[in-house]
Amino acid sequence: MAWMDRHAWWLFGVFSVAFFVAAASHAAARPLWHDEIVTLIVAGQPSLRDVGAALIDGADFQPPLNTLLVRWVTAVAGTGPVQARLPAMAGVWIGCAALFAMVRRRSHALLAVAAACLVAETAVFRFAYESRGYGLLFGCTAVAVWAWTEAAAGRRRRVTLPVLAGAAALMMWTHYYAVLILPPLAGAEAVRWYRSRVLDAGVATAVVAGLLAIAPLWPVTAGALARSATFWARAAPLDPVGAYRFVLGPLLDPWLLIALGLALIVGIGAAVVAASGKAARLPRLAHPLPLHETVFLIVGLTMPLIGLALGRFAGGFTPRYGLAVIVVVALAVTMGAWQMSRRRARVDLIVVGALVAAFAMSVADARSPERATFVDPCGIRPALRDELAAGRTVAVTGGLTFAQLWYYCPAETRESIVYAADPDEAARLSGTDTLDRGLQVLSRWAPMTVLSYEGLLARGDAFDVYSYGSGWLLDRVERDERLVVERVPRDDPGARIFNVRKR
Repeated sequence: MAWMDRHAWWLFGVFSVAFFVAAASHAAARPLWHDEIVTLIVAGQPSLRDVGAALIDGADFQPPLNTLLVRWVTAVAGTGPVQARLPAMAGVWIGCAALFAMVRRRSHALLAVAAACLVAETAVFRFAYESRGYGLLFGCTAVAVWAWTEAAAGRRRRVTLPVLAGAAALMMWTHYYAVLILPPLAGAEAVRWYRSRVLDAGVATAVVAGLLAIAPLWPVTAGALARSATFWARAAPLDPVGAYRFVLGPLLDPWLLIALGLALIVGIGAAVVAASGKAARLPRLAHPLPLHETVFLIVGLTMPLIGLALGRFAGGFTPRYGLAVIVVVALAVTMGAWQMSRRRARVDLIVVGALVAAFAMSVADARSPERATFVDPCGIRPALRDELAAGRTVAVTGGLTFAQLWYYCPAETRESIVYAADPDEAARLSGTDTLDRGLQVLSRWAPMTVLSYEGLLARGDAFDVYSYGSGWLLDRVERDERLVVERVPRDDPGARIFNVRKR
């Protein structure tokens, strides 16, 4: 164990290689989806001024840090599924490094590696290969927590306080729900204040300075707030259990839960033996966490619940907005195992074995042929390709589907694939107009064809409806007595095609 502690960062280096191999494999095999295509469209604007104008126009309501990083990476390395996702990969990896540093200081190198492996067994890892801001949000949050714990302990405050301020600022430039870290930090600092009778002005100043970094983004923020009433996440059902189930992800696999449960049973058994006096001579292996850090972990575990409550007022909440809770989960699991190891029960080694084995299997799965093979979303739809090749106008019903098919269809057929947008109709049927209104805006910044219903009818005497994904278009067409609708007797996977012509 002492040798491993001396070579701790070599252990993290081995983890890092495996992490990037698995993340890059997933990134290369997974097609870009709607939100990522939005990122690339905004990032690919001719100038930074155009990027800002597109954001203010409402092309994307996330703060721009991830978009700017994607712009710079793709300008150097080219546009591709791996390059577009490199900022997200780097964000999650940096978060794992911060967790590694925190756990190693409080326990040992093997448990620190287990904390990093735990991240890869949650939903966070999925967002390491998605070109959105969630991977960066996780990384910035972990760095902020590391800097806060170091500053609170009085270590290198000339370095850790500026790092805390910078990480807080970058969090706000990544996602608005970065504010979910404030309740656990406030609770922990309140405990420190109560016990010392002195407010830590350095920590408070660093956090406030980081939060104020959101001020230049007010034009983008104001646009997001203006659309919050019909935002899609507000229309989603309130599901606290589902929120935790989503963020924990593969960590809830039965065999992994059994292993962690076994560790808990062993720890409780050791505590009972110790309480009976039979293990009085065994040395303690762990030291209790400071009270303020314990409060931080307890309050931090409620972050998804706080997000759900905030979303009722701020325009909606979806579980991925609360991914930063995994920073708290990783610390709670590993520190809990370390505390239960104080009587040589070695609960920590059971947890290490389970999490490292789970991570190793995840890496092997990412490299398997069925996972590592790219599937072209347009290439697997022969009926759609045939209609586009024939020069027919094809109107796609689902907004999420449209952006992906438009992006991957052959360039010479892009003008033939269209989307009919009607925000009022969409809001009436589903309670949200996010997709319809968003695609209308996006069409001003990319060569995609987004029409009104009347514009679709004016495009020609006949067109196709490619019914895939939810939407109002097919129902509207079938109700329109001016049109004749005939089913084409062939299907693409999960889709139906209709020929529509005017009477």
